[in-house]
Amino acid sequence: MNTILVIEDELANRKLLVAYLQRSGYTVDSVENANAALAYLGTNRPAMMLLDIRLPGMNGLDFTRRVRNEPDLADIPIVAVTAKGNPGDEQSILDAGCDGYIMKPINFSLLQSYLQRYLS
Repeated sequence: MNTILVIEDELANRKLLVAYLQRSGYTVDSVENANAALAYLGTNRPAMMLLDIRLPGMNGLDFTRRVRNEPDLADIPIVAVTAKGNPGDEQSILDAGCDGYIMKPINFSLLQSYLQRYLS
C-alpha cells in the first residue's frame, strides 16, 4: 500500500496536502510535528514522507538525520515541502538526507513528479 505520511504543523497546509493526495488516490496519514512522526514510525512504515522543515520542537532537518540513522527507516523517501527559500537552503535540506525539495506555495506538478518517481 502506498501510504504517504505528511508531517506539517500548519493545519491549512496539512489539509491541502492531504486532500490533494487523497484525490490522487493515495492513502494518507498526517501528524503535526517530528516527535509525533517518530511515534508513528514506531508502528507504521509509510511508502513516502512529505516533510515541513520548520516544525515546533525538533525541526525537519534533525528529524531527517534521525530517520536516516535508523536501518529500518533509512530507505523511505523524504521530500521536504517548505517555505525555506534562502540561498543554500535546498542544499542543506538535501545534505540532511531529504530526497527532494518543494518550495511553498506548493508546485503540484513537481509534487506529482516526486510521487511518480518514488511510488511507481
